[in-house]
Amino acid sequence: MIKNKIYKAHCLLCGEEFIKNSNVQKFCCKKHKIQNDINKLMVKYYENIEFEKEKRKNHWKMHKEEEYKKHKEWKIKNPDKVNKYYEKADKKDKALRFKNWRIKNKGYLKLKRSKRHRDLIKTGKIEIDFVDIFEKTFDSCFYCGSKINLENDHIKPISKGGLTEMGNIIKACKGCNSSKRNKNVFEWYKSKKFFDPIQSFRLAHLIGNI
Repeated sequence: MIKNKIYKAHCLLCGEEFIKNSNVQKFCCKKHKIQNDINKLMVKYYENIEFEKEKRKNHWKMHKEEEYKKHKEWKIKNPDKVNKYYEKADKKDKALRFKNWRIKNKGYLKLKRSKRHRDLIKTGKIEIDFVDIFEKTFDSCFYCGSKINLENDHIKPISKGGLTEMGNIIKACKGCNSSKRNKNVFEWYKSKKFFDPIQSFRLAHLIGNI
């Protein structure tokens, strides 16, 4: 009896050993074969990227109206996919743009903060002595108790009519201050894990709500 020979080989994509069904087989599964073909096409595209870009531009110029129509029709047929795509893209893009903008404009942000501070001193809404005393007396975040990266936080935001005065400023860490932004301080504080009812009572007493 002639026994059937078992041919073994290694997949060209993942490198795993598999049993060949034919002498031509080079991949362990169809997915890896398709992925390999895609990789080859991508390599070819990037080798001739300038030519491909010109080709796409010329095609767009020649068939501009047709492409717009196809795009609109696809959007109408697939509203769920469009909404999901834009929701994900907007969140990621906004976060990345904001981070990149802050990194590129550090000097501008510092000047803006110092200018706002000088303007408040000129108008009499803030006193220099008060700032010095405040920075010496408070050494931890009012909300979470952290002692790292402390900043001056306006309980009622300036954008909503808050003033830089003793009853409206407390020390907060960078995380809490950036998380609160211009939200209602009580609603924001209650939603956090480090919420303390005693500290909330003190906060209300500072503002004068009780």
